Amino acid sequence: MTKKYEITRRGNRTLSNFRVMNTPSEMQGKDYYQVVEVVYDEKLNPVDFTLPCLSALTYKDLLLVLDELILAFDRTVLHEKDIRNKEQQ
Repeated sequence: MTKKYEITRRGNRTLSNFRVMNTPSEMQGKDYYQVVEVVYDEKLNPVDFTLPCLSALTYKDLLLVLDELILAFDRTVLHEKDIRNKEQQ
């Protein structure tokens, strides 16, 4: 069964969505999973993708990263000033 993915129009031309992509070229031929924004043409053929938003060595690890990102919304927002520089430690 093929899943349908919602594709977002930006203005009159750009169609895009976020997808998991396996890019073995990034890891000398080994599987490497990334979440990227994929851009489509008017016929909904993928024509380009962005730099990765998320990445991991396995699909399962990528799901774990996503779970952690979802949990981040339950945590207090961290501000830049809360991070110490190494010189201050």
